[in-house]
Amino acid sequence: MADGIGTALTALFLQIMKPIFYVRIAVDISMAAILLFLLGWHLFGNFPHEILGTGLFVLFSIHNILNFRWYRSLFRGRYTVFRAVQTAVILLLWLSIVLTAASSLMISRDVWAFLDVPGAAVGRKIHLVATAWLFVLSGVHLGFHGEAVVGKIRRFFKRRTKTAFTAGIFFTVLTAAAAVYGAVVFVRRRLYSDLFLLSEFKFFDFEESPAVFLAEAVCMTVLFAVAGFCLRRLVTVKKRPSGFRRPF
Repeated sequence: MADGIGTALTALFLQIMKPIFYVRIAVDISMAAILLFLLGWHLFGNFPHEILGTGLFVLFSIHNILNFRWYRSLFRGRYTVFRAVQTAVILLLWLSIVLTAASSLMISRDVWAFLDVPGAAVGRKIHLVATAWLFVLSGVHLGFHGEAVVGKIRRFFKRRTKTAFTAGIFFTVLTAAAAVYGAVVFVRRRLYSDLFLLSEFKFFDFEESPAVFLAEAVCMTVLFAVAGFCLRRLVTVKKRPSGFRRPF
């Protein structure tokens, strides 16, 4: 009787959690897309920028509510090197988005202008640095979960052994190419200058193609995600059996 009740409760819990899983995925994808468009403030206008920025903060709040279990376990268990690094990145993400939101109120010209928050000059500098770190850390955080994505793709292609190796090569080359180009864009657009406020003024190309800009932003995201993926592999390295290993 007890086993039957336990099985039924487990099944009910899984049914409840399944929609939440899809909501999580939808929230995460929406956050990533919005962040890319926010980087193109100079191409899409200030009013849409502020609306999307407000939406990003709302989605960030929802994301944290959906992942409340992580906060409950923050002071439990043993901290491995990776867990310490991951926690540090998440806390820095928190700091960057809070500073981004706070500085947004200071420099708002449309949506939140009625609040008349003082300190626009300082707010612009904070906003410049905070948004750059938010972009970089979001990519690294995404890369920390890359193992799960690669695992799902591996399992998908295991049923198609004839195409598994080819798909692995293609995916690896495509990711590497995007990351390399992302590094080129990172240097060309001087994002490192924003990260460390090497210059208080940022110059925008108001004539550039929005499609090209977004494509280059995606490549930079891939660069940071690959960095996060490699960092996780580095700090959780394990001995593996010798022999040929497929690249996928």
